[in-house]
Formats: sequence, structure tokens, C-alpha cells
Amino acid sequence: MSVAIPVAAILIPTVIAVRLARNERSVSVRSHYLERRHGAARGVIVALSDMISMDPTAEMVEPLLRGLRGSIAVYRASLTADDAVSGHWLVTRQLQGAELWTAAHGRLAFELARRTLSTGDTAQILQPAHMWAHDTMETFSEWLSGQVQDADLQADSARLIAERGSRV
Repeated sequence: MSVAIPVAAILIPTVIAVRLARNERSVSVRSHYLERRHGAARGVIVALSDMISMDPTAEMVEPLLRGLRGSIAVYRASLTADDAVSGHWLVTRQLQGAELWTAAHGRLAFELARRTLSTGDTAQILQPAHMWAHDTMETFSEWLSGQVQDADLQADSARLIAERGSRV
């Protein structure tokens, strides 16, 4: 019994210190991961923000679409399996965005060949593509901050896939 008290006095603080160190390491690993994920997400957000106000009469959309696709690939490479839903959702949204931008660009070229467009006409033609970029950026930002759940992204992906399937 006389040995038990000094042994307990040594073991109890040691066990507590080990648990605290493990917890601190776990928090540090999670913090590093979130830093890396947010750094990779920055490219996606910047690419989308460029598209929100882009004017295809003055700028080419293709470099922005390529940049977005590349940023999404970098972002997906930074994810753990737990966060893969957001990467899959971004790919699905990117496919929809490419279709919207292609359609807007085609319609704009067609209309410009026929007549001079007012600013309002141009804005109306580009509105679906601009709104896509805005909605995608807002939803992604909200997911990153925890305001949108994985289930919301999964439901949106399923809806987009069903829409694409019905057009094939």
C-alpha cells in the first residue's frame, strides 16, 4: 500500500498528459486539414466570382471554365473521404455551368450577328449563367462555413444528374 500512492501520483498525471497530448495532436491535424481545404477552395471561389460579373462580349469564357475545372480538381485532391461529397457536387455543378455558359455564349453570338444588343438584352441572355455562378459560389461558401449540410449537396447533385439524364 505504501508503494501504491507514489506510483499513482506518477501514473495519473502521466495518463492525463498523454491524453491531453493526443487531443492536442488531433485538434492540430484537423486544423491543418481545414487550412489546406480552405486554401484549395479559394481557387474555386475566385473562379466562380470572376464568372458572376463576366461579360463574354469583352472576355472569353473558356479560360474561366478551364480555370474552374482545374481549381475543382485541386480542391478535390485536398479532401478526405469525409468531405468528398462537396467535390462531387462541384463537378456536377461545373458540368451544368459549362452547359449554361456555352448556351449563353451561343445565343449571344447568334443575337449579335442579327442585331445590336442593348445592355439589358445582354444581361438577360447572360442571367442564367451569372446566376449559376452566384448560386454555386454562395452554396459552396455556406457549405465551407457549415451552414449547408452534405445532404443538401447530395440532393442538389441528384437533381442535376436527373435533369441531365432527361436531356440525353
